[in-house]
Amino acid sequence: MSPATPNNLKNKENLKSFVFCYYVSGHGFGHATRVVQVASEILALPRAISNGAKYRHALIDAGVKQPLAYTVDRDQTIHDLQAFMFRRKEMLDRETNWLREVKADIVLSDAPFLPCAAAAAIGIPSSIVSNFTFDAVYSGLYQDGEKIDTSIKKLINQVITDYKKSELLVRLPGYIPIPSFAGTQLYPEPKISTVQSPKKLNGFSTKNGIKTLKKVNRRVIDVPLVVRKCKTPREIVLDNLGIPSNVYKTHKILLVSFGGQNIESIDRWGSLMPEGWIAIACGSQGVEGKVLPKCFYKCPVDAYIPDLTNAADVVMGKLGYGTCSECIGHAKPFIYVPRPQFIEEKGLKRLMETQGSCIEMPKEDFESGKWKNYILRAYNMPGKCQDSSKRLTHDGGEIAAKILEQFLDDHLAMVKIETTRSPQVTNVTDLFVGSNGGIIPTPSSNFYTEHTIHVFLFAIYLSGSPLTFFQRLFALLSNIFVMATAIETNNNNAIDGHVTDGHDLIKKHHGEIIYESNGFVAKIHRKDSQLNRRAVNTYTDLWKEDRKDLSNKDETIKKRREQAQTMTNAFYDIVTDFYEYGWGESFHFARTYKGDTFEQSIKRHEQFLALKLGLNEKHRTLDVGCGVGGPLREIIRLSGAHVTGLNNNGYQIERCKAYAKKLGLESKTDYVKGDFTDMTRELDGKFDSAYAMEACVHSPKLEIVYGEVFRTLKPGGLFCTFEWVTTPKYDENNPEHKKIIFDIEQGNSIPSLSSHTQALEAAKKVGFEVLEHQDHAILEDSNEPWYNTLKGTISLSGFRMTRVGRWLTHKFVASLEFLHLVAPGSTDVASFLNKTADALVLGGEREIFTPMMYILLRKPKET
Repeated sequence: MSPATPNNLKNKENLKSFVFCYYVSGHGFGHATRVVQVASEILALPRAISNGAKYRHALIDAGVKQPLAYTVDRDQTIHDLQAFMFRRKEMLDRETNWLREVKADIVLSDAPFLPCAAAAAIGIPSSIVSNFTFDAVYSGLYQDGEKIDTSIKKLINQVITDYKKSELLVRLPGYIPIPSFAGTQLYPEPKISTVQSPKKLNGFSTKNGIKTLKKVNRRVIDVPLVVRKCKTPREIVLDNLGIPSNVYKTHKILLVSFGGQNIESIDRWGSLMPEGWIAIACGSQGVEGKVLPKCFYKCPVDAYIPDLTNAADVVMGKLGYGTCSECIGHAKPFIYVPRPQFIEEKGLKRLMETQGSCIEMPKEDFESGKWKNYILRAYNMPGKCQDSSKRLTHDGGEIAAKILEQFLDDHLAMVKIETTRSPQVTNVTDLFVGSNGGIIPTPSSNFYTEHTIHVFLFAIYLSGSPLTFFQRLFALLSNIFVMATAIETNNNNAIDGHVTDGHDLIKKHHGEIIYESNGFVAKIHRKDSQLNRRAVNTYTDLWKEDRKDLSNKDETIKKRREQAQTMTNAFYDIVTDFYEYGWGESFHFARTYKGDTFEQSIKRHEQFLALKLGLNEKHRTLDVGCGVGGPLREIIRLSGAHVTGLNNNGYQIERCKAYAKKLGLESKTDYVKGDFTDMTRELDGKFDSAYAMEACVHSPKLEIVYGEVFRTLKPGGLFCTFEWVTTPKYDENNPEHKKIIFDIEQGNSIPSLSSHTQALEAAKKVGFEVLEHQDHAILEDSNEPWYNTLKGTISLSGFRMTRVGRWLTHKFVASLEFLHLVAPGSTDVASFLNKTADALVLGGEREIFTPMMYILLRKPKET
């Protein structure tokens, strides 16, 4: 597949669409967890251009009958298999007809066997992506030496035969022997570059003037662990569960998670927990008439389990792929109840012992509530799962996606190609997931274009599964929908060595123009239309319901806090170019003295901060939320210090690097792409000081980002921050005040503004000493109001910042968008930034808001 270009996309005859069909079994939560992760990585490939959803379900495998999470009903499982295979021809015909109907080009399976046979029946390739297949599971139901009924052997052999129709096994860690690929050549994990380039295909033969490629042999490729990562800060997760902060801050936490199944026998539990522990129970909602023991908390049925795993100190459950991978990925010790009838358990136990940290609890002890000693043993185990030499890279989803992309490329090359025919232009694009009645985001109206590949995720399950499977599946898939701008926080930085391809995605959205420092119209003209419109929609959609009703503030704040990182990433993707055009390289306000130019006041504000920190050329300091690096560069010029910029927005990081290179400051700077509410441990104790220039306001809660900054400082290190806060004059019961503050929050990606007092309390709460604090917006005889720049008189240099200048910019951009000269959504951005500026002026005039609450903090020397 050759990459699409503006020129060759104009020729519709050169365009072809391809369909991926991804089948996932409903007989185990782990199938859904890894399918969602692999699917989201497919969408993050350089050739992917948009997201969407379409869903279908059907009886597609027999699965395994599980009365409890850790037991198997062998007789019923065999009975279900016999019933399924009795209808095999009927269902195979149904699937082949459907694959023809949707014009499928490739089938992916995790891990039903029938889709492999259906793909072969219509002559398209298929790949298994799994750590086991059901042929091994069915065989494993029989003990060594136990005679297997001849009819059962025949059924299992048919299952193996179906799996053998698949050409590729992408084998996940924790695997067991897979009979259908026994003896198949094992290929080493490929060194796949994230930058795609046309590949020369070897092995062509020519017959009757037509090129064909020799058939690719069946192959097995091992990939690293596929892991879903947490998305929401720990404190917010626990707050949302209704656990009081004074409880979770003084207690250890046990997560009880047995996949999607309900926890039985809770009425028989006695005193289970050690003193000083609480528990979060998954799957308890379906137990009618039962009450959880004291110190237990229920989690919602659609809870995002990686967030809970990250919040816990110890996890208890069964050896399942989802739980094991997430315990390893989040470095949590695991107590497991054995499942001896599950042959898959052998591979997962080996996985936990080599990459994680685990102990076994016999079923009898679990059911009788003898938990205490196991919990304490697990918590006090040597930190094997935190040992970097044992924890391998967890980028299996990304690597699997690239292998599958190359697998499709190879098979397309096998198709007979007429030597005189023009090459086809293709792009991997949309992943569709949908529900038979749920509310799922609708694809954009221009989705069905001639130059797309439609990548469908088809979730398939067996009716009557013990899992409330689809409720959980769609909760997982929110990870795909939320990140419509393709700024996936799981790919966000160099934490734990994860390899990313953000640079190419940034270029796709923003164009090569990111390397230039000016040219506003050129920048917004070069943006990718679909990605820019989607980024705008992602941000504005988060505020629609809130805007209708300002009275339900607690609920709206909770929602915005949960999606703070998504919201802010989308926000800066769409406003950065407008900020640089209208404001400059430093995205902050400043105390303005009479006679100052705007530029002088901005630089003095930054220099004040450097002087308060006592910076010199021997210091290493951290810029928390560095934007495009305006303050960072001024502080380097003034002090000579080395400054590390931390930012979760890839586009702004690229702008920082471009400026540093242009100005010769590369030796004095480096950059970390990361979430300031979850900084990499590599930064712990690394910095003499840190500062934030009006950036912490994007944190779900100030204490979260303050706590992370505290970790990065050396003992005695200083942290200086300018905060956006409400003043004592703000009245929560005044409708005008609420409207002004809401407009400020909406226009600046703020989950919820804190007050001056709350900011100081947050700092003290995480251990900082408060040295100084003052509102720099308070007027003195020599000052002018900080908001005059947005409101004030027209001047040649500052005209575009004024209300008239902003209005003209909005009209100008609207005209360009109408003429299709700039990316869709640009006018919306100009409009809401204009409205935001008016709200900021009103907040300043009413003296209910300040953007420059100066706070100087110190980490105690003895911490």
